[in-house]
Amino acid sequence: MKRAMTAARGGRLAVMVAFLASGAASVPALAQSTLSGQLASCLTIFGAVERLACYDRVARAAAGQAGVGAPGRPATAPPPSAPVPVATPPIQAFGSEQLRSPRARTTQPDRLAADIAGINFSPFGKFTVTLSNGQVWRQLDSDDHTVSARKSMHSARIERGLLGSYNLQFNDSSLVYKVARVR
Repeated sequence: MKRAMTAARGGRLAVMVAFLASGAASVPALAQSTLSGQLASCLTIFGAVERLACYDRVARAAAGQAGVGAPGRPATAPPPSAPVPVATPPIQAFGSEQLRSPRARTTQPDRLAADIAGINFSPFGKFTVTLSNGQVWRQLDSDDHTVSARKSMHSARIERGLLGSYNLQFNDSSLVYKVARVR
């Protein structure tokens, strides 16, 4: 009986030692996950200069924790970065992610209101609207609503919808049409 209790106690001790050893092995993994989190937060920064400065801060902090540094070079703070100008005005950028261009990744507003410069209809009853700012929006084939040209249609409001879609509403109607930017 005594032997069985001693063996059980020894087994528990072995399990505890293994548990503590695995915990000690996970300390570098914990540091690695915080490093990954810091790098991921740098990845979300829009400006290239600001993002690089974030990566530099993370690298300096990691080198300081590891005790590794450049010999003979004092640590200096990064120079203040100037804001990166946006190349495209926000109104012109609205809906541009549907166009195939590198300018499509700019910060964009959630809605647009503009006067209608022209409206055309396809043989299937779908419309294409040209706005006063030069943008062209086409009603999606999957949209079941129909519209007819009216003199009271002089402006349109376009808003972001779900899952990257866009909704157009004419000034004289409460109906919402699904549209995509053509130009």
